[in-house]
Amino acid sequence: MNAPATPKGVLTRERIIKASGRVFSRRGYNASGVADICAASDLAVGGFYRYFSGKEDILKDIVAELGGKLAEKLACPPPAGTAEAEIRAAAERYFAFVEENKAFYQTLREAEFVCDEVLRRFNSDIAAAIAARLAAYRKDPEACAMTAFALLGILQFYSAKFIIWGGRKVPTAATEEREPSALAHRLTILVVDDEERVREAARRIL
Repeated sequence: MNAPATPKGVLTRERIIKASGRVFSRRGYNASGVADICAASDLAVGGFYRYFSGKEDILKDIVAELGGKLAEKLACPPPAGTAEAEIRAAAERYFAFVEENKAFYQTLREAEFVCDEVLRRFNSDIAAAIAARLAAYRKDPEACAMTAFALLGILQFYSAKFIIWGGRKVPTAATEEREPSALAHRLTILVVDDEERVREAARRIL
């Protein structure tokens, strides 16, 4: 369902989406109703249906909006110089994004049980953005895609463990260059294609 083509309609629609993120985060998607969303967005229930057909419609919009913003955040910066630096930079940008959009990110996690297709698209878009950054260091699309999805899985778990469940920042050791057990060191071996660099990455991991 499209938003009314007026500035006021666009603003109202955005207000509903933001309020929905807060409601879903506080109550959980399944326990939240349209009435809860309307109360949080200061909107009559009848007015809600001018913008959305139901709460699943909002969830899809939230996930799509999150994916677009995050993919842009990952794609925009200039090249980092090495595959390991790219992985580290992607991790830092991902964690910063989750911290800035904590309520919406919690809603994203709900999508796994409600809109599986939408979540698959989100993950594919983010992994593609990461893989595109890694392509400068290895011309093997499969290796870059494998690394990107492996990294995304780690980032999602770290975000849940520290930011969502723990209410704190992800420890800097997870991404900083000097930490041998950091995820960048662990994943570089999947994308580099120089034999000596592979051996060096393996030594760091082991």
